[in-house]
Amino acid sequence: RWAIINGEKTTGITIFRMDEGTDTGDLLVSDSLEIGPDETAGELTERLARLAARMITPALRDIVAGEACLVPQEHDKATVVPILTKAEGRIDWSLPAESIRNRIRGLDPWPGAFTFWRAKRLRLWEAEANDAGSAGNPGAVLSVEDEGVTVRAGEGTLRLKSVQLEGGRRMRVEEFLRGHKMAPGEHLG
Repeated sequence: RWAIINGEKTTGITIFRMDEGTDTGDLLVSDSLEIGPDETAGELTERLARLAARMITPALRDIVAGEACLVPQEHDKATVVPILTKAEGRIDWSLPAESIRNRIRGLDPWPGAFTFWRAKRLRLWEAEANDAGSAGNPGAVLSVEDEGVTVRAGEGTLRLKSVQLEGGRRMRVEEFLRGHKMAPGEHLG
């Protein structure tokens, strides 16, 4: 999740020996994957699980045979990420559009990215970022079209393509707009 949220291009799996510390044991084997440009955390988790499943049997075989080549971790290169909470899902519209888009992808399916519209929680499922500048306050709705609702970010704009209003179901913006009249000039957040 954090790899996507932070805009990383790759992530991976490492199998290591447990010791007294938290994630500090010697490394046995690791492999990496490229993160797709539109990939969500849920999709990436499935791919990582398949990779881990392919890696574990040979790793265990090496351990049992006494052929495991353990490599000490370089602790100065380790990173620690915070545990995600539902509150992490609230969108800060002052962030750059690409950062918001990455947050939406990284929080899909849980805890989910959201904002507020007319005092109701609006979950954001899919969006496109545009670096082009635009006037207006972050969170301001700039245009409402079947292709998406364009919202001003701290830098650039975000076109919302799939949303879910509290109490409703996930839907494409085109379908959402048939039942909900959103207008330019409104504000999300």
